[in-house]
Amino acid sequence: MSARGLRNTVKDYEAGILVPPRNIDTLAEAIIKMITDRELRERLSANAISQSKNFDWDRTSHRMLTNLRSAVNSKSEKIPFGT
Repeated sequence: MSARGLRNTVKDYEAGILVPPRNIDTLAEAIIKMITDRELRERLSANAISQSKNFDWDRTSHRMLTNLRSAVNSKSEKIPFGT
């Protein structure tokens, strides 16, 4: 399904199959394709597992802290001290 957040995370036919919301026919076609195409199913599954490793808590929190530090450092350079 093509939920808002998934469109930015899952690339169509790389780690999943995206379908438009409320489109039952396209969803049914995607499900049938996954059931009947073993090679596609295995490739998408392997890619999804590999991609999911980018979203573990340690990596996510490290990236967030790095971005926050960068933002704070950038702002502190532009704001005169003591204001």
